[in-house]
Amino acid sequence: MLGIFNREKNAVVLAFIILAAAIFLGSKPKVAGFDGVHRYNAMLEILSTKVEGQDDVEMGKIERKYGSSIGLLASPLWFIGNAIYGNKTPEAKKQVKQVVAHFNHLVVMLFVIWLYSFLVKELSWGRLDSAIMVIVVVFCSFLLPHSQDFYSETVWSCAMFAAILYFGTYHPGKPLWHIGCLTFLACATNSLLCPIMGLCATVCCPPKAFGGTYPLRRLKHYYAVLLLALALATIFWLGENYLERGEFLNSGYGGESFGWNPEAFWYNLTSPGRGIMWFTPGIFCFFLAYPAAKGLSHGILRGLGLASVLLYAVYSCWWCWNAGLYWGPRFFHFISLVSSSLLGFLLIKGSHYEKTLGKILIGFRVTPNKYSTHYSCVIRTLYFGRNGC
Repeated sequence: MLGIFNREKNAVVLAFIILAAAIFLGSKPKVAGFDGVHRYNAMLEILSTKVEGQDDVEMGKIERKYGSSIGLLASPLWFIGNAIYGNKTPEAKKQVKQVVAHFNHLVVMLFVIWLYSFLVKELSWGRLDSAIMVIVVVFCSFLLPHSQDFYSETVWSCAMFAAILYFGTYHPGKPLWHIGCLTFLACATNSLLCPIMGLCATVCCPPKAFGGTYPLRRLKHYYAVLLLALALATIFWLGENYLERGEFLNSGYGGESFGWNPEAFWYNLTSPGRGIMWFTPGIFCFFLAYPAAKGLSHGILRGLGLASVLLYAVYSCWWCWNAGLYWGPRFFHFISLVSSSLLGFLLIKGSHYEKTLGKILIGFRVTPNKYSTHYSCVIRTLYFGRNGC
């Protein structure tokens, strides 16, 4: 029989792809909320399409603090929608917008297929183990709820996660194009990631002088590609700032900034509205997973652990946490991928007790959905006796 019908080879992967497609394509994504609408506006401006308030988007004013990377990436969907529905009537424009709203669905589908392939080819995992890991990551992370919104977190979280896995499996002579592309994509979408990605790449694959396997001269191409990707992403960010706001360092956020806030570190850990102990409890399994890991997995886990700590520290300093507003755990999308992958790792590679713990944590985690979002202010007020925590 043809290879594609080889049951042993393809049954598992076809099963989870069909299941994932049913979930992603069966839901109705939207371009809504403050961020999503303005990112859609920015895309229309890039495409030189007139923005006319309710006819095109829900809010006509273009908010200049949102980057253009998502609009550039999603523009092919706009052209597809425009070719199918046209762009002449308000109803047709709504249909086109609905096509664009599937952008993060497409991102998640590509991520799911890539992750399965990576586990099988790069880490030599069995097909069943790889499928179990993918299913745990899909259903225990924020991928499903946030794939329904036109936000940037899904893109940069998936790109950053994939890049770190490639960092941890690199050896001299291995192709570098995926490392360069993923690093650029993540950092161009979120400029805060530039220093974080640089540090993670070094921790995942350090020179021999710092405990690594290979001397620095054999890693020169690795670091050259990394620095090139970071430089291009920085140039992209500076150029975008200058073209949109006339200043290289003006990202458009004005008074919205970062500042030291010790309370937020505690809130982001314990708050029922956004705390990682509720939404991503698997992150605390790092110290169980690291001793159980072997070979290449150590480098990957070092990178994922460092990235999680740095992102937690950076976003705990964001002004919004104590401003009476709620953004939920959305900023910790990447941490949710790490958390779910650690849970999957324990279920597959852990001891009997570690597998039991993984099952308990999977059942314990809070699914971020409309209920946890809509009632978060009530939960926070009961828990801390104040708004904005």
